[in-house]
Amino acid sequence: MVGAPPRPNSTPPPGDPRSEAVVILHGWFSSPLLMMRLERALKREGYRVFSPAYDSARIPLARLASDYLPGFLQRTIPADVRRIHFVTHSMGGLVLRGGLATHRPAQLGRVVFLGTPHHGSEAADFWARNAFCRWLAGPNLAALQTGPEGYAASLGPADYESLVIAGDRPLIRFWSPLPAPHDGKVSVASTRLPGATRHITVPHTHVALPLRAGIIRQILGFLRGSPEDPASSVPALTGPADPGKR
Repeated sequence: MVGAPPRPNSTPPPGDPRSEAVVILHGWFSSPLLMMRLERALKREGYRVFSPAYDSARIPLARLASDYLPGFLQRTIPADVRRIHFVTHSMGGLVLRGGLATHRPAQLGRVVFLGTPHHGSEAADFWARNAFCRWLAGPNLAALQTGPEGYAASLGPADYESLVIAGDRPLIRFWSPLPAPHDGKVSVASTRLPGATRHITVPHTHVALPLRAGIIRQILGFLRGSPEDPASSVPALTGPADPGKR
């Protein structure tokens, strides 16, 4: 799937972080600017980091997953990369899950989901009732809804090492269409992904998830985890990814 030409004389030895890439996918109506602190931290660890800017507002979610993401990886990831990790925020996680369903890289490593609405967002359900909001928000408001019409309903469980981080502190606390607990955009219940390795809930808002130093440390630890115990470097993680898993 991926195969951009390697840089001359730049092939790192096995085990060197430079042999691993991290692709960062921002969320809906967002940009790589929100992910810059995380990007810098990953680069300091030695990873090759790629954080594309894509039109999350106007390009339908299904097309981002089926066309944009596979094409970006094919054009961008050097052929000498041995593992490709992903760190996603919000809708970026659905873009990735859809892309992996049909164009899974052979070098797939670990995946982190920050506030991704794996079952859709009840906030999208609420605002989609208004015609003006539907016009203003573009095609992905409908795609982010819960229920069988939402894009998330078409996706299967995770069958790769994955860490889910959810927030439970909304910016505005006096009213929300979301069931508590939630981060102001996505309910904690909707972040739960069947098959995920770990799920953690943190006291932060949706927008803060890629910015907080403690969360970034959790991400770095998870990406460094040994193959025998993918969560060995993330001792603070608590709770199963799926309430039915024990």
